[in-house]
Formats: sequence, C-alpha cells, structure tokens
Amino acid sequence: MILVRLAGAFDLTLAGCCCGRRPGTADPGHRTPVWRDPDTGYLRKQVSAGPTIPRIIRVELPAGQRVVLPASSYAHIRQAVWVQAGQLVIIEAGRAA
Repeated sequence: MILVRLAGAFDLTLAGCCCGRRPGTADPGHRTPVWRDPDTGYLRKQVSAGPTIPRIIRVELPAGQRVVLPASSYAHIRQAVWVQAGQLVIIEAGRAA
C-alpha cells in the first residue's frame, strides 16, 4: 500500500493524506472520503471527523485478504478496532496481537 507509506513519510495518517488536512482539523465541506485498494478490495470510509471528536473510520476487508501497513504510518496515533463480522488477525513485530 504505497499511499500508506507515502502518508507516513509526511507524518500523516492515510486519512490526512487522502483528505489533504492534518489530523484533528475540521472539514468544512463535510465530505466523506472513500478509498478502495484495487489489489485487495480494502475499503476505507471516513465516518466522522472534527476538532473535538475522534476520527472514526469504517474499513471493510474482503475475506482472505491481507493488508500490510508500516508501523511508521500509525506511530503518532491511538486506535481502537471493532470487528463487526468475521475474524481479524493483527500482527505486530512478528507476533499476533
């Protein structure tokens, strides 16, 4: 996922890179950016964002697909993951979390 690596190089998340703004800044147009990786079918849609509320991102990953994200792209943010269907294995530093 080249776009994720590029965002990390500029100290941005994927949302910051796709939306053209830094984390925590308001989006006056109330856009809901959607991005799909053509290779994996990974779908990413921003559900909410604002200066006083956490950014919520909905991700859909087709069964059996694998997405590798560099740690540098998430080094400066905290995340929570809510799996609504299926199973998700997160591997960090070579170990399943």
